[in-house]
Amino acid sequence: MTLAEWQTRRDGIREQLWALLGDLPPRPEKITTETRAESKIDHYHRHDFYLLDNEAGVKIPAVFLTSKVAMPPYPVVLYLHAHGGRYELGKDEIFRPRAGGFIPADELTKHGFSVMCIDAYAFEERQHPDEMTLFKRFLWEGKTLWGMMLRDDLMALDYLHSHPEVDSSRIATMGMSMGSTRAFWLAALDERVYTTVAV
Repeated sequence: MTLAEWQTRRDGIREQLWALLGDLPPRPEKITTETRAESKIDHYHRHDFYLLDNEAGVKIPAVFLTSKVAMPPYPVVLYLHAHGGRYELGKDEIFRPRAGGFIPADELTKHGFSVMCIDAYAFEERQHPDEMTLFKRFLWEGKTLWGMMLRDDLMALDYLHSHPEVDSSRIATMGMSMGSTRAFWLAALDERVYTTVAV
């Protein structure tokens, strides 16, 4: 496919992707938050908070790390956690060693990137007794679990895009495994994603 062909087809492809996700609630026009805690670590300031979503009636646990080695407006990596059947682990994945001892929170912030991560449905603070039951519940409501997860990721992107200390032209998505799939789906749905690292 040539670039010209892609440019004529991409809007239709994006519409098809949206249709596959189900009848999702509209995202809030203005993102509101509830602060939980703040702390200072070696390379970053840590902000723990909830994204409040009245349309879906949920609080989305989130963490935002602002790098100490950069000045605002910050380039930001929206880090999307993996699945792996590890329902106890969501946003805290960024603080755990990955392959080769890579700890996303440390490595990214010491190179000047700020980082945000949220708990997806069924993970960490949002654990559910049975992921399949949650999946079925959303189907009965005309939604999809995948669509609701991506909707939350888009709310995180909305938050970053509206944050006064974020360079909204330099927002990346990154993740491993299910996180990588969330990362490139998000980029396909929203052109505010500048680049994607899918591992």
